[in-house]
Amino acid sequence: MTTIATPIQSKAKAAAPDPKKVLLSPAVLVPLAVMAIAFVAVFWRWLLKQYQPHLPGVSWSFLEPLGGYSWQKPEDWGHAYMVPLISLFEIYRRRDAFVSAVRTSFWPALAVVVMGVVMYVFFIIGFSNHMFQGVALVLTLAGLCLLTLGPTLFGFLVFPLLYLLFAVTISESVMNTVTYRLQDIAAQGAWVTLNMIGIDTDLTGNVLTPHDSTGKAIEPLNVAEACSGMRMVIAFLALSVAVGWFGCRYWWQRAALFMLGVPTAVFMNVIRVTVLGIAALYNPDLSTGASHMFIGNILLFVAFFLFMGVVWTLKRIQPDPAPAAVKPKASVKGVKA
Repeated sequence: MTTIATPIQSKAKAAAPDPKKVLLSPAVLVPLAVMAIAFVAVFWRWLLKQYQPHLPGVSWSFLEPLGGYSWQKPEDWGHAYMVPLISLFEIYRRRDAFVSAVRTSFWPALAVVVMGVVMYVFFIIGFSNHMFQGVALVLTLAGLCLLTLGPTLFGFLVFPLLYLLFAVTISESVMNTVTYRLQDIAAQGAWVTLNMIGIDTDLTGNVLTPHDSTGKAIEPLNVAEACSGMRMVIAFLALSVAVGWFGCRYWWQRAALFMLGVPTAVFMNVIRVTVLGIAALYNPDLSTGASHMFIGNILLFVAFFLFMGVVWTLKRIQPDPAPAAVKPKASVKGVKA
């Protein structure tokens, strides 16, 4: 049965603006571009301090005091380069729903923007802290998104914005407190593993001393210094959240992946220290420098497949619902429905 639209309904439908055209129109894109430039201008100091690269032949002398955490310590914070890309991928993945949603301005969010900027300035001038500066940046960005796009569109951005927090370098004092005990566990686990596979190893504090086949002690391996893998716990947590968000449908499955982040980091670091101990038998230089960082990066890929195995198991426990079958449209003889 066909429905004939009245002239009033047709006129109203024609008058309704297309949300896609509205969101992608110059009237919207130009102000957003101006705000993006202003945002970078305000937070350039933090962005450079987090991401500043050190390239051959490129002088950053006037910015040298800012550091460049992700570049200088890739074994600890190299994942910060990937976090924004994952957030952008989530937006791209839901681009059709995002562009089709109705955009509105939400002026109360201006208070969130002001609070974020004030917080950022305070943690530069009042109490210098890079971690809280990063939190202020994410808070300000969230306020700008809510202000310019409205609550409906902001709902699509909650996960990408929160995920950006994984790109913020955590303060040294906090990381030392959190990872100290985890390093003890990694050292003890590697000590047990090395002795189990036939490599006689002594453990003093966090220092492993393997012995070769003749019983001669080789270069000691300081887990706390030569292997900072436990500081990669944030990278493992970020990986577990990404795999859970994109690979699982139910909240309990995602929570299970997140809770496995720290145990996986501990287990992988035990494997890492064990591999370094074995490598040191052949060449002591392999236990330091770029070698231990390379092994840590390889283990991130191993952890990814472990998480995917967990996703497969969780989906066997509660499978995703089958997609609803599309029913063919009914038709009347000679008339299309």
